[in-house]
Amino acid sequence: MRSPDRRSLVTYGVLVAILISVKILFLILPSRFPLEDQASAFSWITILVIALLGVAGLYLEPRAGFPAMWDDTVSNAQRFGVPTLDGIAYGLVTVLGDLGHPDDVHMQFPQSIAFYMFGAIFLEILLRLFGLTLLTWFFGSIVMRGKAWNTAFWIANIVTSMYEVWPQMMGHLARATRLESPGVVIQSILSPLFIGNLVAGWLYRRYGFLTAIILRIVFYAIWHVAYGGFRPLWLSL
Repeated sequence: MRSPDRRSLVTYGVLVAILISVKILFLILPSRFPLEDQASAFSWITILVIALLGVAGLYLEPRAGFPAMWDDTVSNAQRFGVPTLDGIAYGLVTVLGDLGHPDDVHMQFPQSIAFYMFGAIFLEILLRLFGLTLLTWFFGSIVMRGKAWNTAFWIANIVTSMYEVWPQMMGHLARATRLESPGVVIQSILSPLFIGNLVAGWLYRRYGFLTAIILRIVFYAIWHVAYGGFRPLWLSL
C-alpha cells in the first residue's frame, strides 16, 4: 500500500493537534454542550480512535481513487474557493429553513468557535476520510473488483451521507402514518443536511480531503457560530 505524502501527513497532524488543543481548552474551561451525547466525542479514547481511523483513511486514499490533500493537479481556487462558496450557500439555506421554527441546538458564543472547529474536523475525519474512503475502496475493489469505481463511490457517498440524516428520519417515521412515510423519506433525501453531506463527499473525491473540512467549517461558522450564537439578535430584526 502506498504511503501518504509528507504534506498530507503533516496537515493531518495539525488537524489532530487542533482536536487535542480544544479538548484541553474545555478541560480548563468546562462548558455545557448543546446535546448530552456530544460530550463523549471529547473523551481521550474517542479522540485517539478518530485519529487512528484518519490515518487508516490516509493510507487507503490512493487505493480508493481519492486525491491527496495537496494534490498538484488541484488549484487553490478549487481547494479553498469552491468549498467556501458551497459552505456559505449551505449555511444560508439552513439558517433560512430554521427561521420559521427555531431549533435550539447551538453552543453559546464564544465557546462555539472552538467547539464547532472540533466538530467539523472530528466529523469529516470519521465520515469522509475514514468512512467514505473505506467504503469506496471496499465496494470498488472487493465487491465490484475494480470495474465500477464511480458507482462504488456514489454508493459509499450515499451511505455515509445518511449518518446524520438517518436518526432524524427514523424519528419522524416513528410518528408518521403509513401514508405520510414516503413523504418523510423524500423530505429527508432532499434536506440540506443530506445534500450538504453528498456535496462534501463529492468535493473530497474531486479536490481532496481539505475541501470537505473547509465546507463544514464555513457551514458551522454561519449556522452555529454567527446565527446560533446571536440568534436572539437575528430574530429580533
